[in-house]
Amino acid sequence: MAQLNKKLSASTLVEVLVAMLIIMIVFAIASKIYLNSFMQIPSYTKLMVNQQLEHQLQQIQAGEIAIIDEVTIDEIVYHYEISESQIDGLKLIEITATQEQQIISKIKGLIAIPHIDEQN
Repeated sequence: MAQLNKKLSASTLVEVLVAMLIIMIVFAIASKIYLNSFMQIPSYTKLMVNQQLEHQLQQIQAGEIAIIDEVTIDEIVYHYEISESQIDGLKLIEITATQEQQIISKIKGLIAIPHIDEQN
């Protein structure tokens, strides 16, 4: 076999792979830190709670979920309050979202409930 008289630099590929690995790790850690800080923003929490309230109201109006006094989802307590409305055959429901005894958001809507216990 032929012998090579000059030295080849084979370490360049390894250096590129190591540098790429370090950059990927730095970006992965930075993105996790950014997302965690973004998730703790109060406006983001309020936006997510408002979406959850609208979703729950739609499910109740469609009759997909039962009305319970309180439901806890992701450390947020949703309290349901049903009262009479001015329209016959409809009830007024108010869903309040609280976290650590502080009200985050409320939503009101009309639901059709023919026979509901007034003892709730």
